[in-house]
Amino acid sequence: MISPSSPWEWILTVLLFIISLAILITIHELGHLSMAKAFNVYCQEFSLGFGPALFHKKPKGKETYFSIRAIPFGGYVSMYGEDMELEDGVSLPPSRSLEGIKRWKKAIILVAGITMNATLALTLFAISNLAFPIQQASSQIHIIENSTASALGIKDYDKVSFYLPSGCTSNAVYVGFNKNDNSFVRNFYIVDDDVIVDDVHYYLTYIPQGAKNETNMSSSFALYPSKDSAFEAYSSDLTGDITLLNYAGEVPTSFMPNTVKTLEFDLNIKSYLGEVDGEKKWDDKVTNYKVPLENTLVEGSVDSYKWKDIGISLRIVKLWLPFETRVKETFVDFGNASIAVFKGLASLFTQGLKNMSGIVGIMTTSANVYSTYTFSTYLYFWGLISVNLAIFNLLPFPGLDGWQLLVTAIEGGTNAVLRRRYKRKLASGEISSENAYEDWKIPSKIKNYVSFIGIALLFLFMAAIIVLDILRLVGVML
Repeated sequence: MISPSSPWEWILTVLLFIISLAILITIHELGHLSMAKAFNVYCQEFSLGFGPALFHKKPKGKETYFSIRAIPFGGYVSMYGEDMELEDGVSLPPSRSLEGIKRWKKAIILVAGITMNATLALTLFAISNLAFPIQQASSQIHIIENSTASALGIKDYDKVSFYLPSGCTSNAVYVGFNKNDNSFVRNFYIVDDDVIVDDVHYYLTYIPQGAKNETNMSSSFALYPSKDSAFEAYSSDLTGDITLLNYAGEVPTSFMPNTVKTLEFDLNIKSYLGEVDGEKKWDDKVTNYKVPLENTLVEGSVDSYKWKDIGISLRIVKLWLPFETRVKETFVDFGNASIAVFKGLASLFTQGLKNMSGIVGIMTTSANVYSTYTFSTYLYFWGLISVNLAIFNLLPFPGLDGWQLLVTAIEGGTNAVLRRRYKRKLASGEISSENAYEDWKIPSKIKNYVSFIGIALLFLFMAAIIVLDILRLVGVML
């Protein structure tokens, strides 16, 4: 994992995380508050966070307190009709209660937070796509003087000519599938399609480490067994049994940490010819360089290694896509994010908590994204979190908005049936108009019991994910 490298960067990423999370929570709760106010429901408090109040104030002439509380991982709007105690001296008619308004209005209030998070996500995806160019590692070289690469004669702005697997003619960037842990690895380029270690043939690949800064090419090298047929076709869904050796799987014997081994690989280079009429030009001819690459022990580790720096990084380039493409990508991002959330929720039933991440995981990933990738990627990440918050709150589980929507729907549907029955009896004379119809509601005792049990389970679920997040973080740091 790549993470902030200095104390100041850590402080900045933590502050950004708190601000980003606060925006998501504020937007969600403002959705509830705005619709409640629109339907004249009494709101006693708008709170960011739970627990003891750090700030609790009612603006002059207003009826709602605004609070900031000690535990920042959530928020709420307390409304009349939600088992809340009214302030001393406050007396309100039932029409100002959440239970005293029409059910469709109540449903709008309940779904408003979810709608606001979905709108925020779409906005963040739009800003990410429209306001920023794409940044990615190019094939153009940035070379360090007096390095292995410069000694071989490789120059600044030369281009690496990456290999294309057979059957592919357009692009050397692929997504690999690691069958060992059923997860996708990052985009990679094939540098050399036939590196031999202990009589075994490998692909030597380069995996760009983010797109914020140029990264040392050597630190991003990886080996794949070339016997796998997955490289023989261009696909974004490779299913071959590929092992990324310096991230997962076993290192060849010759590359065990207690040994120093140098291999030689082919690096194909197109020479930089300079600028012609304001445009950079490169020779079409490819020159092959035999580059020595040495492995060394990763400090503090007993089961890993890294490649010695050869003095090459790939320059980051910026690219503006056509406007209509960027607009389309905004909605594609929103759709893909929504599908990913539903798939993640479905995996709870097949893989347990393995793919779940809580507040600790979000914070570490947020720091990683900010320090490694562009700000547009950071905005995209928080758009994804906003989609998560919207869909998660839509679940019909006690303590979530979806649960109250379900209760409202059950009570509304039941009353629709009972009211029709009442009108038939009234019309047939079975009952008189003196017997006014009274709305049926799920007994408060049952709702309270279910809510208490559900919220307790929800907090246990969140606590379990936080523990897993911490274990994952400790595992990475060891």
